[in-house]
Amino acid sequence: PDHSVALNNSVILAHKLKQFDAAIQFAETMMVSNDRDVRPHRYLAAIYAEQEQPQKVIEVAHSGLLIEPNDPNLNYLKGLAHVIDESYEYAIPHLLSADQNGSRANDIYLWTGIAAENLGLIEEAVQYYERASSDLPVDPRPYARAGLMLANMNRCAEARKYLVNLAKRMGGVDPTLEDVMSKCGIR
Repeated sequence: PDHSVALNNSVILAHKLKQFDAAIQFAETMMVSNDRDVRPHRYLAAIYAEQEQPQKVIEVAHSGLLIEPNDPNLNYLKGLAHVIDESYEYAIPHLLSADQNGSRANDIYLWTGIAAENLGLIEEAVQYYERASSDLPVDPRPYARAGLMLANMNRCAEARKYLVNLAKRMGGVDPTLEDVMSKCGIR
């Protein structure tokens, strides 16, 4: 019952089968049997993220990062949980650490931009949204976020390039953005 490979496989299988209680139990048993193994922290963070429990993600990712501070997966999930939890000031360092340590997540800079925007760091948010637009080439969210943010700050000259690009991508003006686009002279 305490064999590390068996526990590891059990967590993965239970998680894939959406048997979250069993997966959590196996991961917790892994943690007890080897307190230096970061894998159960990753599994638990992923399970809690899937269950939309950002506080639990933050807690388990924190304990895992005490073992392996540069873990890209734990840093990403913790940063994302901080954005969802609206504790934006803690999100940015974890998201940037995830990227610097090789995370394969391609939306890191979108979430970093959202955190910076909510902290009022507009220039940084624009830079993060710019990076997100190249990391997510077909995703309209970075353009929409940057355009709306700048338009709402009456910086239409800067917002226009994002809003025009968004309108082109969407094949016209989205009804939810009509007011902002009109405000900035885009039809």
